[in-house]
Amino acid sequence: MLPLLIRAALLALVIWWLLVAMGVLPSPFSRTIIRIRKGGILVTRAELPPRAKEHLADVIRNAMVQGGFITLSSSRSVAFSSEVPQGIRQQVRNILLN
Repeated sequence: MLPLLIRAALLALVIWWLLVAMGVLPSPFSRTIIRIRKGGILVTRAELPPRAKEHLADVIRNAMVQGGFITLSSSRSVAFSSEVPQGIRQQVRNILLN
């Protein structure tokens, strides 16, 4: 049997992976993380062009999203937290990928 410490570490890793897969936590491998707090956005790890950032902030504000995150990977894959409504996700993809 594995020692208790190793089992606890493996359990923590599985729980962390599930939280990332469910959209509760952003992936640590994301190139860009856009955090949404109180309807505003904060971009970390990489910069967005000012025009795209303004447009994205307008979309988030108009949809009244109060929290969550959006991530962009180096392979140009966009992922959303569960708080971001399905109705604006394609619009956000268009802003980030064009």
